[in-house]
Amino acid sequence: MNYRKESLSTKAKWTKYLPLLLMAVFAAGFLLAARDVEAADILQLSPSNPVMAALFLIALYAAKSMSVFFPLVVLYLAGALLFPLPISLAVNVAGMAACLTVPYLVGRFSAAESVDRLREKYPKLEKLERVQQENHFLFALIARALGILPGDVVSLYFGSMRLPFLPYLAGSLVGLAPTMVAVCIMGDNVANPFSPAALIAIAIDGILVAASFLVCRRMIKKSAPPKNA
Repeated sequence: MNYRKESLSTKAKWTKYLPLLLMAVFAAGFLLAARDVEAADILQLSPSNPVMAALFLIALYAAKSMSVFFPLVVLYLAGALLFPLPISLAVNVAGMAACLTVPYLVGRFSAAESVDRLREKYPKLEKLERVQQENHFLFALIARALGILPGDVVSLYFGSMRLPFLPYLAGSLVGLAPTMVAVCIMGDNVANPFSPAALIAIAIDGILVAASFLVCRRMIKKSAPPKNA
């Protein structure tokens, strides 16, 4: 009886690591087979039906979330080239939501075991944890806007920390949105990529990054223990 319980406990423990193992396999696959994929390649593979093309792009976002290495900007641009601007923005937001959700769930399912590993590999996460104590939404927004760590790693970390999903998703989308909007505007107007609208989006992105850096620095100083303690 004890042997059976011990066997079930071991099985449950290994089951927790299965999502992380699958993510590692996906990452290796992308690194070997898809690291040089460009937006033009995605356009060639995309279905001609607009609805199927949208679902195809969203599926690519979900697959990208398991890769760590594949850049989001390629998918932003593919969306901009596949659809008119308003539709490309909507499809890219849906794709970003899928991309943010998958690794979050992997981290959450794998529980706290992955947190220690992520902290060991990315020491900057410990500093960001001080911001989390203030505001979950702001924590997610700052982490995305600063881009100091791979986005999929951040999603894994947030899931492992069991950050509330809605503040995590909303903050992450807001932090990533300015770059996505700028790329979509530039892709929609290839003849004049640096149009006033694109420049405004780029400026907003820069302001968001600078503001996030200042807020993060202030919060880290505020939460740091006294030097004489």
